[in-house]
Amino acid sequence: MATRKICGATTRTGERCIGRPMKNGRCRMHGGKSPGAPRGNKNAWKHGKYSAWAKAVRDLAAREGAN
Repeated sequence: MATRKICGATTRTGERCIGRPMKNGRCRMHGGKSPGAPRGNKNAWKHGKYSAWAKAVRDLAAREGAN
């Protein structure tokens, strides 16, 4: 018999979950549908001192690279 993929997480009763994974490889009961929050802090680039400085550095590097 071919082995099928199962979740294998420990359930509340202490047994192993035999649920099949979804397309994303996670069990619908123990892994969730979402892979989680996006990585990184994309809001930091919308405002603030650092984003203005980083933009100035990129613009300067682009101008120097064009010469």
